[in-house]
Amino acid sequence: MKEKVFLSSNGTGTAGIIKNDLLKNLFEKFSINFEDIVDIINSNHGSRFNERQSYGIFIKSIPSNPSDSNKDFVLTEVSLDREGNDSSKKGRVDFFIFYRNWLLLVELKLVRTGITTKDGSDYKIIVKKWEEAKKQIESIPVDNNPVLNEFVDRLKAKGIVKIPMMIIVYHENDDKNGNYFSDNDANEYLTDKVNDLESKIKPQYGYFTSINNKHSLNLGNDRFRRIRGISFFANS
Repeated sequence: MKEKVFLSSNGTGTAGIIKNDLLKNLFEKFSINFEDIVDIINSNHGSRFNERQSYGIFIKSIPSNPSDSNKDFVLTEVSLDREGNDSSKKGRVDFFIFYRNWLLLVELKLVRTGITTKDGSDYKIIVKKWEEAKKQIESIPVDNNPVLNEFVDRLKAKGIVKIPMMIIVYHENDDKNGNYFSDNDANEYLTDKVNDLESKIKPQYGYFTSINNKHSLNLGNDRFRRIRGISFFANS
């Protein structure tokens, strides 16, 4: 299994330490939990792992505060004002996390791509999803936001951190005869693909791991697909 972790160059101070701690542990735990159920995902013929399905694994993977885990919590799909108090600018944030006395707002996107695809529509989709995540989370004002102000006051939160995040699932289709790359070759393609995406997206945080599962998803018409890896990108 190949892994790669890089942390934000501006991850200093208390807020930076909290983000580094949360994201590093979250990414590692999500990868482990995802790999544990990947065979179950692939046995669900015709189904492709999607953003909504990732919510349960995401919540399960959020690390607890070792000093006082009873205070930590996570909410999903919380309604918040965007770009001010105009009621027409209401929106929802995917994850509303209280962690180590900080309030973290996470906008999550999930995309799938083939390990051998170099250019084309999937790159455009990935970049578009990443820009959407950043735009959506940036549109939530921290100041003069009634919901956030109430949470900060009640929880005595130390501050608010907004995090756009993207999960990318990498797959390999068979060659129409049921054959796949060797694990070593697949890992090389995966590493090249992740590095290429990283250079295009330029995230501040990232992690990836290969998944060498042997169970295939039935795509129909005698075509099959294996999940080969998963990566995470995030900004602060």
